[in-house]
Amino acid sequence: VVGAQATGPPRAGEPGGGGDGSRPEPVAGGDDPRCGGLRPFPKSRYDSISLLVSTHLPPSGPGGTLEGVEEPEPGAEVVRDKRLNDLLPQIAQCWLPRHTAALERRGVPPPLARHAAWLCARDPLVVAAGRERLPEGESAEHYELLQSTNWNSVRLKPPVALARRGALDAAAGQAEAAGLGKGVMPQGWRVELRTLEAQLTDFENAALCAFSTAFASAVLALGLEVRMPVTQIDDNMRQATGKRGCVDGTYWLTFAIPGLDSEASPLQGTGLPPASVRASMAEILASSDELAECSQSGGLHFPGLAYLIRAFAEVRGMSEPGQRLLGLYLELLLKRARGELPTPATFMRRQLERARTAREGAGVPQVTGGASSARDSAQNLLVASLEDVILACRDVSEMAAAGGEATDLEAQLLGDLRERADDERLALARMHAAGEWGAAELLCSEQLPADEVRAVLQLAHDLRRADAAASASSSS
Repeated sequence: VVGAQATGPPRAGEPGGGGDGSRPEPVAGGDDPRCGGLRPFPKSRYDSISLLVSTHLPPSGPGGTLEGVEEPEPGAEVVRDKRLNDLLPQIAQCWLPRHTAALERRGVPPPLARHAAWLCARDPLVVAAGRERLPEGESAEHYELLQSTNWNSVRLKPPVALARRGALDAAAGQAEAAGLGKGVMPQGWRVELRTLEAQLTDFENAALCAFSTAFASAVLALGLEVRMPVTQIDDNMRQATGKRGCVDGTYWLTFAIPGLDSEASPLQGTGLPPASVRASMAEILASSDELAECSQSGGLHFPGLAYLIRAFAEVRGMSEPGQRLLGLYLELLLKRARGELPTPATFMRRQLERARTAREGAGVPQVTGGASSARDSAQNLLVASLEDVILACRDVSEMAAAGGEATDLEAQLLGDLRERADDERLALARMHAAGEWGAAELLCSEQLPADEVRAVLQLAHDLRRADAAASASSSS
């Protein structure tokens, strides 16, 4: 549509039809006439994930260190997998059973075989010239080419190729010698988060990266159960990509800590996934009185991700400047979720409206005659206004990177958060120069013992209650 403004991100959903193919072999049960007898793909290459590779719950708790988790009921693992992978009946029609069977005969676990079969069900799009045939077992290049053309929200990356491990071992040794701790260069299976959009400033990019890393570490270290059915993940993605999704959207939320205690864990003794509830993004970050109640009262005993991450950082021994900087990153996300600060999309829409109004008032040259001329005029106005927005966003990015006092445009986007963050980064730099930088800044993700998990959860609830009391006191 020429001269019109999109209501959602243009690369969420729309590109999917441009690169999707279907297998050249008929699939059993494929009866859709639009696909020539082939089963159509239920989702695009450009979409959220379609399979959870890991749906099991270890009988002794995540990592085997939390006591008190009872053995799951007989058959619970199968039921659990069906509940979480509720899209499986549809996508299993898109690959040939003999392919998953062949993988399993070679020792590939069934969940991973399904994952590989789903990736390989798509038509290959690219291959390097002269690399069409490679020695079996010596390169994962073809697999990586297939995987790299499935643009999902999360990517499961296989272990680093043996040829590169020597270089990575050397880099890991250098990192350890520099005091950054062991194991900072992962070589095994890795998970790549692909939903993040580049922001307008370095501060925003750092906030999203810090939140993602800290949350992933907390999930592993605390043994959190946050998995939900795939169809709910799909629904969350649709909500997130809608206009004002950060403020007005409601999202599925799952939270439990298996084996911690009965009131904090709806999983106790069943081995089945806990029920999901609907919550706003502000509630997911800061919880609510209802969500913070114990599970016996119908709540999740959920303190909010922002308070959980703050408590996790404090219990793990993060430095005070590091905690304050992390707090500023979380404050940005929370203020956006509450509508107190705009997301980049809202910020750019406002700038576009101002630019349009200013140009219309200044008299943008109009094309006379006919409907097509009207469309041309609308397009000219939109393009000219977009150029103004691009220049404004570039100024925000460059001025914020240069440091110093925030400009009016930056204050509209970030308030004073970036300036305060610069002060904390300087404090961290001084600590590093003095040799006081600790490994705790990296938020290690090893499974914590139960008493530390309880301490983190209790502190998170205390922080939430303290902020709620302070907010109530200031408003009164």
